[in-house]
Amino acid sequence: MKPSGLLVFKNGKKGAQVWCQGQLLSSFPGYLVRELVDTTGAGDAFNAGFLHRMMCSMYQKPRRMDKGELILLMQDALRWGCASGAIRVSLLGASDHAPGEGIVKELIRTGNVAQAASQARESRPRQGTGSVSAATGGTLQQAHRALGHLVPSSAKL
Repeated sequence: MKPSGLLVFKNGKKGAQVWCQGQLLSSFPGYLVRELVDTTGAGDAFNAGFLHRMMCSMYQKPRRMDKGELILLMQDALRWGCASGAIRVSLLGASDHAPGEGIVKELIRTGNVAQAASQARESRPRQGTGSVSAATGGTLQQAHRALGHLVPSSAKL
């Protein structure tokens, strides 16, 4: 099964869903954010996390997937997108707090949004470098880089 014709529905604090050909393929309830700071860039952060996970998985297995594999991939990508968005809304401003891959993995492991946001704040890049919001305004390759994983230059996007 090819991941074509997919619709990703982002629903803020209620999480996100992936639909394929009119049927719900996968959903994720999102992460509990106890202190909402700023929603600027939340959708961009979700997109970067979701695409990062999809691309990593598809590069590892560049072949046609069966429906079960596609569902697992979508669940994982939704988890990453929701984690990235949860970190984003826990921080002020959109440009200086791109959550690194390690921070997103830690949030997925622990479920602790406040701790992940604190780590993102402490590890923020110098002004003007590596922002998630800048990444989604460009190419998929930029979005992939935003979470710290470089796409091989030979990869076709």
